[in-house]
Amino acid sequence: MCMTAVVALAFTSCKKNDQSVQSFKLNGVTEQFVEVNEEGGDFEKAYLDGSNKVQFEQGDAMMVFNLNTTSPHSSVYTLGADNVWSTTGYMNPITDGNYYAFYPAGNVVSQDLINGFRATFQLKDTQYYRVDNSGNVMMPKDALYMAAKDETATNLNNAFFDFKNICGMLSMKFYSPSGKKITSIEIKDNKFNIVGNVSLKIDKIDPTYLTTLFNNYSDDEAYQNTLANYLNGATNPDNIGYTVTNSSNVVTLKCVEEGEEGIALGKTKAKATRFLVVMRPLALLEGMTITIHFSNAEDVIINSTKDNRITPNIIRNMTAYNVG
Repeated sequence: MCMTAVVALAFTSCKKNDQSVQSFKLNGVTEQFVEVNEEGGDFEKAYLDGSNKVQFEQGDAMMVFNLNTTSPHSSVYTLGADNVWSTTGYMNPITDGNYYAFYPAGNVVSQDLINGFRATFQLKDTQYYRVDNSGNVMMPKDALYMAAKDETATNLNNAFFDFKNICGMLSMKFYSPSGKKITSIEIKDNKFNIVGNVSLKIDKIDPTYLTTLFNNYSDDEAYQNTLANYLNGATNPDNIGYTVTNSSNVVTLKCVEEGEEGIALGKTKAKATRFLVVMRPLALLEGMTITIHFSNAEDVIINSTKDNRITPNIIRNMTAYNVG
């Protein structure tokens, strides 16, 4: 179910026209993450730009969609210098519908705007560990899904995109007094599929209602019937037409390329090495199994049945774990 929350907005298709917006300066904002420890306690504010605020990087690509009622279309815009986004495709500067944006553009794998505003989004099963020039861990590139819409602007240059983080993150810390080196980490959800290709009718997405469904998730029959009616109810004209293919309950954080030595772990709890993985909402509701692969040791498996559910805008910190 909750993969619906991962794909709030997006779509595409192209055609040539003399009127086209080839570039624009983004007028909008991104969100800030907060951190919470596994044991609970106060939230610690932080940013992913040095204080956990999501920042676009030069070379990032987003899809901008013009849901014009007669000729809906979209184009991929890439971020260049001075916060200017440019496209080599077509974008009508005027709309009588809405503007939408989705990041990252590469995760929109197919779309049919003409026939029901349908699109398919990929939640990738592999993410890639990375650090900045100072050695601080960064979120995996192109793994955090964000969406925005402007329902009032009629011209793209006047649109305001208030990007919302669709996912949250799991923060893991490991240390090894014996000097183990990690090559990859697999996280297996105990309840939900957490990756796959999600298809739905984008014009039917109601972010407010999705938030309500998320906050009130339950296995009871009444809730599940309400959910089924929203997803694909035959008598519900506002159902979102939800389907998912190639689904799996495992996501892998790849830390090094094949044959490389691995990420050397800190040797004490105070110097534990941090790893971040982007997770969809409600992942880890009934726990997980973490399998850690090393270049110089046997696998270590950690089992948990804790309710450490993932929430948009939250980095959930696990307690530092000694892997030996």
